[in-house]
Amino acid sequence: SLDAFTRIDPHLLLAVFLPALIFESSFSMEWHTLSKVLTKIVILAGPGVFMNMALTATVLKSFPFHWDWNFSMMVGSILAATDPVAVVSILKEVGASKILGHVIEGESLVNDGTAIVVFTLFFEISKGEQK
Repeated sequence: SLDAFTRIDPHLLLAVFLPALIFESSFSMEWHTLSKVLTKIVILAGPGVFMNMALTATVLKSFPFHWDWNFSMMVGSILAATDPVAVVSILKEVGASKILGHVIEGESLVNDGTAIVVFTLFFEISKGEQK
């Protein structure tokens, strides 16, 4: 049975599970509250992912793996996306404001989207170099 899982196309898993996870997270948000904090979310998420990705890639480049910058940035983009499930759960449990929860959850959504786009970009660049 484990052998059957190793032959599953990773793109299929991404296409099946990722939209459901993003939909669940975005469906639970209230548009009125989200529209108030959208600027904060974009300011936190966009530059934050790029700075985290670049810093992680720089650290990875210092290890003796002999990775090129494209691969290091690709791994950095994977590690740059944060998952605040536990934080959002605790905020709901203690009764924190909806605005704070929306900022954290919205920032996570934009983080994930930015990380996927940047990963795909560096993946395509590295495929082009290998040809």
